[in-house]
Amino acid sequence: MSLEHLAYVSSATGLLSEQSLKEMLESAARHNGANGVTGMLLYSDGNFLQILEGRPAALGETMARIHRDHRHHDVLELFREPITERDFSGWKMGLRILSHSQLAEHPACIPFFRPNYDASKIVNPKSEALKFLLSFRSSN
Repeated sequence: MSLEHLAYVSSATGLLSEQSLKEMLESAARHNGANGVTGMLLYSDGNFLQILEGRPAALGETMARIHRDHRHHDVLELFREPITERDFSGWKMGLRILSHSQLAEHPACIPFFRPNYDASKIVNPKSEALKFLLSFRSSN
């Protein structure tokens, strides 16, 4: 079975409460579980960084749903490529709400969490995004 992973950034249409984020997570986990998709979602001050893993068709369906979701705008795919194994196999969807201090500990990743994401602000978006997302894998 071929697998891919993809990461994207987006902005929320407004600040989301912890309860709204948990509801979003529950919905995503249901869809992802049914489609064999795993991943991690990071949220800070109205901005998202997410990685998804699964079959190419399932990722396409998931991204189409994300693009239609009224809670997101400015969805920008950072990378999409084949993988041999999953990094987030234990989660239908992990969630981490980042504080300002947590984000400040990773200055290279701050541009991911700015409205109107500017790829030129990050030297290697794939490497930085993966490293940052993986740093929360064991702590979720």
